[in-house]
Amino acid sequence: DFLYHPPKDGRQVVFICTGTGIAPFRAMLLSDYFQEHAPEKAMIVYGARTDDEVLYQELFEANGVKVVNAISQPSPGWKGFKGRVTDYLRSLPTDWAWHSSDYYICGNGGMIAEVKRILTDGHGVASRHVHQEAYFTVHIPGEHGPAPIGADDVRTAPSKGKKVA
Repeated sequence: DFLYHPPKDGRQVVFICTGTGIAPFRAMLLSDYFQEHAPEKAMIVYGARTDDEVLYQELFEANGVKVVNAISQPSPGWKGFKGRVTDYLRSLPTDWAWHSSDYYICGNGGMIAEVKRILTDGHGVASRHVHQEAYFTVHIPGEHGPAPIGADDVRTAPSKGKKVA
């Protein structure tokens, strides 16, 4: 289950997501349980393609959560971080709070796998401090990983009646 667990004293919570992967974090934030057991410090690293896709920034900020938006294709006037959530994590210094944070990751499987590599392999974060929920996985032929969508798992796009895999 992808549930919020209050951190032990001195640990912060870091939510990392892309696109609609923010939905479970919004639900956690609005829950009575989170409000009653809010972490001393929390941040969300939210990734989107364009800055007009940013969601719930004011809600998170109003609840004491620091918001970092990582935008991969920002408009010319964008003042925030330019790049993906993984780029943002790579930009953090080695003395950042890597080992005093509990991480919650939600989004596509490729992003989750890359974030986990950065956390566990790159910074030695213990896997017990990394919680994840994938809503989409990608299979790359020739690599191990989730099986591709099979021929008997063909879906029909409702708007155009075309079959999509």
